[in-house]
Amino acid sequence: MKLYKIVLLSFIFSIYSIASFSLQAKEFQVELLVFDHIYASPSPEAQAKAKYDNFEYPRLVNFTDVNTEDLQLKEDAQRIKGSRNFRLLKHISWIQEGLSKEEAGSININRWIPGLEGTVALYLNRYLHLDFNIERSVDNNTVTLLNEKRRLRSKTTHYIDNPYFGIIARITAVEDIEKMREE
Repeated sequence: MKLYKIVLLSFIFSIYSIASFSLQAKEFQVELLVFDHIYASPSPEAQAKAKYDNFEYPRLVNFTDVNTEDLQLKEDAQRIKGSRNFRLLKHISWIQEGLSKEEAGSININRWIPGLEGTVALYLNRYLHLDFNIERSVDNNTVTLLNEKRRLRSKTTHYIDNPYFGIIARITAVEDIEKMREE
């Protein structure tokens, strides 16, 4: 009987430990390469404003900018800089908690890139999600929108496209970055 109680208590404790570990918020590094298409000539259909269910995120205030030595898309940024078809606007990165959609906040993109208006929001449900709601004035008559919702996998590079500009995104758990540094 005593052994049964010990086994039962051990099992309950291990379940509690696993549950409390999974409830801890993970931190993620969000890295974006934002670039122009130099020879953009989109079709009229591509210029139409994209519509989707806009979720109103509060402004994200708890994030940390990332040092340049911790950037993972450096080689991709160099390839874009060397391309005749694209112009790198900005290579940006920050660290934030992976929170649910209801708790997550958005970052105003023009914090880093003047001329782009809108937000980027990361949230974590079963998968990681990035929501882009960005507007850009191309000339006096044309405003282009990038309204995308993407489900992402960590440590995978993703391409988000618009007829006038594009974004390469990579999301990595901070703990994975720390493991790579140790190796």
